[in-house]
Amino acid sequence: MGAARYSIDKIFDDYVIITDTGHSYTKSVTNDAEAVVQELLAEFGNRRFLYYDSDGDLGELVHNGKYFVTFGFPQDMRGSLK
Repeated sequence: MGAARYSIDKIFDDYVIITDTGHSYTKSVTNDAEAVVQELLAEFGNRRFLYYDSDGDLGELVHNGKYFVTFGFPQDMRGSLK
């Protein structure tokens, strides 16, 4: 399977929202989190990376400014994002 595919939906000063788009044919964002975070850090710098997974659920790719660390679930932001 190839690298995850995703769309960049919104860009803000402190976070970026992406949506998993290629999960049927490639790795999902969830399964390729390390590589996705590297790509996003290179393009957007040290911001929060929120994403809608293949089920449409909101998650966060938590990083330390260099590498993916864990998944987060920013439920407090759900109504105000998309």
